[in-house]
Amino acid sequence: MILLCRPDLVPLHEQPGRSRLSVPVTFRQPDGARSSPPTTMVYDLAGLAHPTVGVDLRGLPF
Repeated sequence: MILLCRPDLVPLHEQPGRSRLSVPVTFRQPDGARSSPPTTMVYDLAGLAHPTVGVDLRGLPF
């Protein structure tokens, strides 16, 4: 599960087991692709390793 959060909310979201991704995350917006801020968080639901290269969500975020 990926969470794009505001920098001031990172401490709140790190508490329940989420952690920051250390790779760039790209998502689409109506005016083109954008990279996420460095506060992209992930919560591992399946016990998989975190990505080691950039992640492209290939779609609008919402």
